[in-house]
Amino acid sequence: MSHISNQQKTNMQSIVSIVFSVVLLVFAANTSIAANNQQMINEAKQAVKARMKDPESARFRNVRVELTPIKNVWIKGECNGKNSFGGYVGFEKFIYILKEKHLVLESEMRRRADEEPLEPSGEIGVAKFMYYYFFVMEW
Repeated sequence: MSHISNQQKTNMQSIVSIVFSVVLLVFAANTSIAANNQQMINEAKQAVKARMKDPESARFRNVRVELTPIKNVWIKGECNGKNSFGGYVGFEKFIYILKEKHLVLESEMRRRADEEPLEPSGEIGVAKFMYYYFFVMEW
């Protein structure tokens, strides 16, 4: 039967203490990130509601925080709300660009793309490209 010395016990207690501290730090960091993400999501939801006819009717789904390749934070999601007749209109995609505090709705971007004429070279313009890229390809 092996006997554990006091030094070995102290070393094991130190290791357990360090591991426990690291676990607590990781948990605290994840909790802080989640709280920060929720604050950003709430800001985006408020921006969407500010554009609605009936903000109290807003229903959100698939809302998430994304970091773009150029280190900008976007909140993407879908929102449904009531129109002037009191009926829900269907879910619409949105992107909220956190740094600029700018909201882009899919319907607005699609309208801009539809109104934009084709370039003389036959290439698509900026609005068409942005609509296709942000609301079709990258969704």
